[in-house]
Amino acid sequence: MSRDTSRTPPVDLSRVQETADGDTEFEKELFAIYSEDTELRLNELSDRIGAGDVDGIRLAAHTVKGSSANVGAESMRAIAGELEALAVAGDLSNAGENVARLKGEFASVRTFLDAHIASFG
Repeated sequence: MSRDTSRTPPVDLSRVQETADGDTEFEKELFAIYSEDTELRLNELSDRIGAGDVDGIRLAAHTVKGSSANVGAESMRAIAGELEALAVAGDLSNAGENVARLKGEFASVRTFLDAHIASFG
């Protein structure tokens, strides 16, 4: 029996492609901004967890959730949403695990986006 080892791409490109309306330079710029900002936010989340800063975690997670939704990075959006909900509840017991999951997913997203941008030539 064969098994399907394919994975849904980490980014639904149609979200940004619709916004960019065929302008690949604009598309590249949107993805670059997303990548840079998300990297900063993930580092911020790690710092805020270390400090026990519930409000800072909530805000950074909310930011990652929104920007990930905007570029079609659904798994990132979902994990950030879980982290935001934990922070709203004041429960940081799994926050470090969620940030680790976000960082792992972000590595996949970044690899995918780099390959997509490289396809522009």
